[in-house]
Amino acid sequence: MDGAEYIGDYFLDGYGLYNVEGRYPAMVPEKGQRTYGEVYAVGNEDIRRLDIIEGDDYHRQIVTVTNIATGKKLKCRAYIYLRPVDGYEKVPDNIWEDKRVKVLGYGSLMNSADFLKMYIPDEQKLIRKAGNGVLMGYKLAYTYDSIHRNGGVLDVIKSALDDYVIGIVYEMPYWLMVKKIDEREANGTLYQRELLQVTINGMPDAAFCYFVLEHKRDYNGVVPHENYSQLVLAGMQENNFPQEYIDKYVEYVKKLKR
Repeated sequence: MDGAEYIGDYFLDGYGLYNVEGRYPAMVPEKGQRTYGEVYAVGNEDIRRLDIIEGDDYHRQIVTVTNIATGKKLKCRAYIYLRPVDGYEKVPDNIWEDKRVKVLGYGSLMNSADFLKMYIPDEQKLIRKAGNGVLMGYKLAYTYDSIHRNGGVLDVIKSALDDYVIGIVYEMPYWLMVKKIDEREANGTLYQRELLQVTINGMPDAAFCYFVLEHKRDYNGVVPHENYSQLVLAGMQENNFPQEYIDKYVEYVKKLKR
């Protein structure tokens, strides 16, 4: 795909993804499934090369995909696996491990020092800061009492349509998100990861965001430890968040402590 023009991130409904012998992905028709991928503009000679690479195990056909950020439809070519997938492992989230994904960090993940310390240098090279992201219709809330943080930790909860959460968007391979952030946030046990529409540097996009599981939330609020609340504040200041937004966060923490 060297030299191909990247069009955007899209999903294809009605198809699932399988891992063939731990070596490569196979996309097959599967009711109720949604496979995520990338669309590129390529020339006829590129198509001929791709046909050769994919071989007889795949059939190239025209499908209708949806842009994950805008919802716009697009017809493109895709390679559908022709062999049985019985016995092959289902690919988690129908996202191939090397595909790059975006993550919206709104708590301690905004703080570069705290965020990067969980990655070894080779992994840090795979991470790109895409910019500030805004999630509309939500607000920050301390809803969970964390033993590890000695007090409340941040969550984002649904709010008025004009409310918003600002965070830092990181781009990284899917496997790295699962290996480090899923583990750090206890995805599925404490937090739940969801793909949501956000704006990144003012442009519509989509990013994964972590929410505290509903049955673990305390909507009355949990007072954070001073070290944690200051860690979050430092992350906001480091990334030049609007002062109005920072002041609102500071006031919210003060109210919890009263």
